[in-house]
Amino acid sequence: MRLFLLSVLLVVAALVLLPLALLFAGMQPDPLVEPFRSAQQDDVGRIKALLQQHDPRDLRDGEVRTLTISERDINLGLHSLRPSPGGHALRVTVYERLARADYTLSLPSRWPGGYFNVSLFVNEESGQLRLQSVRFGDLDLPGWTLAPLVTLADYRLDREFPEYRGALSALQSVSLDAGEASFTYRWDRSLAKQIEQRGRAVLLPDLDRDRALAYYRVLASTSRAAGGTASLATLLQPMFEMAERRSVGGDAAAENRALLLVLGTVLNRSSTHRLIGGDPADLLPGHRYVYWTLHGRGDLAQHFAVSAAIAAAGGGVLADAIGVFKELDDSRDGSGFSFPDLVADRAGVELSQAAIGPRAGRVQAVMAADELAESHFIPPLQDMPEGLMEMAFRQRYSDLDDARYAQVKREIDGRVARLPVLQ
Repeated sequence: MRLFLLSVLLVVAALVLLPLALLFAGMQPDPLVEPFRSAQQDDVGRIKALLQQHDPRDLRDGEVRTLTISERDINLGLHSLRPSPGGHALRVTVYERLARADYTLSLPSRWPGGYFNVSLFVNEESGQLRLQSVRFGDLDLPGWTLAPLVTLADYRLDREFPEYRGALSALQSVSLDAGEASFTYRWDRSLAKQIEQRGRAVLLPDLDRDRALAYYRVLASTSRAAGGTASLATLLQPMFEMAERRSVGGDAAAENRALLLVLGTVLNRSSTHRLIGGDPADLLPGHRYVYWTLHGRGDLAQHFAVSAAIAAAGGGVLADAIGVFKELDDSRDGSGFSFPDLVADRAGVELSQAAIGPRAGRVQAVMAADELAESHFIPPLQDMPEGLMEMAFRQRYSDLDDARYAQVKREIDGRVARLPVLQ
């Protein structure tokens, strides 16, 4: 009996002390991952071509394709999808038959060591990835020591997500080469539909679906009463008025999030039913098309609403990255790089971040006011260049890490920060 108790105590002690030991081992004075260079002009054409090559709308059911993605593009994606702009960084390095993922977390000043650094090493074996080792600071743990955790994670994912095993089956092989990774996959439309439905369930749980329906009905009735063209303020005011009423004794941030997702979906002319799901009859009578504007421009209203929705769903960093990417793409063969578009993007992101955070009630109070004006949530646009094609953009700003571009960006951030809705 004593031996049994001693064994239990040792196991418990190991479970408690091992994580602490790994935490302290990973604490180091210098970051393992340095700041990442964000998207540049030369990245745009390459990424756009990659997305077009693997557009799901062009894939046949059962078709086998190979996606080859460079190390830089992997890191661009990780940089854009991270949930917050500061405090942590992730970098992937791809070698021949080996990949390494480095992660750095900035620690509070009162903690020993300025950073927590950890590295994950995986190797390619017969087209599959295998965990090789994990390094906490300078302490290496061989992969076999973590095999029970990998098995447990595999079990839980398989149990919680029916799509998980199908996704593993669809991913037929992985190949690692110096500076790039290739993924051979079989396109499965039914699996893609399941993943889409799962994403909608995560994005909009059942309770939020009820909220979304409430805001869609306000949007629909407001659109039917509006003329062919109207300021976005005339739509946002009744929607936030509804949010303020529904938040009494409830969750203001959740109400605002549902509102922004519906707004962005409609202004992007996407399917509202695909967002909300359920019985299509719930959306009747539907909304009427209105040319919603900000500063008299429909493109700015769309930029604002879509960026706010993306930020509500996936974070402000992702919304900012998509906005900048679009402007760089426009500078190549579209309408040109537009700083007013970026103003609308930033205003939408910042309103969204405030609306789903601790200041959710304050945002509702400002946006629901009878005298709501555009100046409450989008700043002035004077002296903001636009229509810059690629050559003109390069001549004036060189690229996104140029000091002249940074100066304009600081001016945009300053104008947005002074908006009444953010005070």
